Amino acid sequence: MAISMVSLVLQALIGILHPLYVSLTDIHHNPKEKIVEVSVRIFTDDLEAVLRTTTKEIVNLSGDKHSPAMDSLVKKYIQKNIGFTINGKPCQLKYVGFEEQSESIWTYLEINGVETIKNVQLVNTILYDYKKAEQINMVNCVANGLVLNTKISYPSNRATFNF
Repeated sequence: MAISMVSLVLQALIGILHPLYVSLTDIHHNPKEKIVEVSVRIFTDDLEAVLRTTTKEIVNLSGDKHSPAMDSLVKKYIQKNIGFTINGKPCQLKYVGFEEQSESIWTYLEINGVETIKNVQLVNTILYDYKKAEQINMVNCVANGLVLNTKISYPSNRATFNF
């Protein structure tokens, strides 16, 4: 009985000491506008920590107004850690901006000139340079009336959606 109680306490402590790090990427094809809209959600404290670690800058993404310096840091980080190939062609991501909602940062991107989608390949290394082993990237992809989703867990960094 005492051993099982110790085991439960240790499992609880491990859960507290080793939290999960999660991002969410939503991909939505808008055929009328010929755009793929991408939004990436990362917890604010995790994104600030990885930006501090990778840039050695003072980072504060909270607040009413975001400085151009913070916008630039977020843009560079996201564009470095997310890449798309649609219908076999590498895509250029257009950074739209970011906003804070509750305890998260939502970053918005677009891929222009996409009339139809047959397949989407995503490379996502968000937070892999910060909390590798614990990182999970959830991905939702909406195209052609279908909603597909997957989970990318470190060390994997790729997902493919076929429509």
